[in-house]
Amino acid sequence: MAQVKVTSPDELLAALPHVLGFTPTESVVTVPLGSELPVARIDIPKNAEDRREVARSLQNGYVHHVGRERGMLALVCVTEDRRAARATSEALADAFDRIGVDTPLRLWATSDRWTDLSSGKTGPRSVESVNRMAAEAAFHGRLPPAASRAALAEALIGDPMPVAAALGGARTLAQQIPAGEQHAWAAGRLAQFHEDGRSLSDPEAARMLVALESKPTRDVLWVDMSRGNSAQHVELWSDLTRRAPDEVRAPAASMLAFAHWLHGEGAQAWVALDRIPPDTEPYTMAALTATMLERGAHPDVWEDAKATLVDSEAFVPGRPGQGPGRAMPTSQPAPDRRAPGI
Repeated sequence: MAQVKVTSPDELLAALPHVLGFTPTESVVTVPLGSELPVARIDIPKNAEDRREVARSLQNGYVHHVGRERGMLALVCVTEDRRAARATSEALADAFDRIGVDTPLRLWATSDRWTDLSSGKTGPRSVESVNRMAAEAAFHGRLPPAASRAALAEALIGDPMPVAAALGGARTLAQQIPAGEQHAWAAGRLAQFHEDGRSLSDPEAARMLVALESKPTRDVLWVDMSRGNSAQHVELWSDLTRRAPDEVRAPAASMLAFAHWLHGEGAQAWVALDRIPPDTEPYTMAALTATMLERGAHPDVWEDAKATLVDSEAFVPGRPGQGPGRAMPTSQPAPDRRAPGI
């Protein structure tokens, strides 16, 4: 969401669902205060061991963003458990202090009230602030937030049977035509979607999912992504992820996760990665996207990496080994965990 002027804890809490894309519950949310630090959400820890693990995870995520000057974050604990909120707030404030991040605002929020854990001030969560932030979000073109993170996941579950029935024909066609023709069709169908937003038919969806199995073809569709067209990519790959059978879902879900990251939607990106079946062979694009999320990488790094890649004389669209991953700033695959979400 574009920057919105927040003047009170009440307004900050009302803005969180629009920032995250869903209404947080039993969560810790870190919000930058006048800095370029990323937003993060994590399940609120319930014991001392969990708090230590959360602190380590957030330290590892934020340490890449701390510059010469100390950053500032608000810590917001959304829970009915005051003891858990206070213990978590204190543990994270100490952890952030060790990496050069101040936490001048530490809030405990229940469903109807907020308390500043530093000053003891308290107040109600008002309907007026909720309505104002909803209006601000609508003005900037944001969709209403989901009721919960689980609701985000449910929205990506569809009926794969119609596309599954068309997969055999799509594979036969891919074997019968030159690879360049399949590649050109996929790029052309993406261009058509940008123009008219028309959903792919079941045979088209099957053909696109089969085409994505070719990494050179996938890479050209990937390079098409930008912050300017990320919303259109989210729409396309959301639809295909919902409709994809398990055996062909990993590329589409990875494309969706990357598009969400470009669009500034970290939680939605993690949810997309969760739609990759657990028995799927490790998929490099998914690991790359997870790394970007865990490090809180700014989407601008993609534009810089893409420009370097496409401007290179060695880059030929569709040539094996020319994927965007070669230009992205990562060296280690991301661990399979969803907690930090930054």
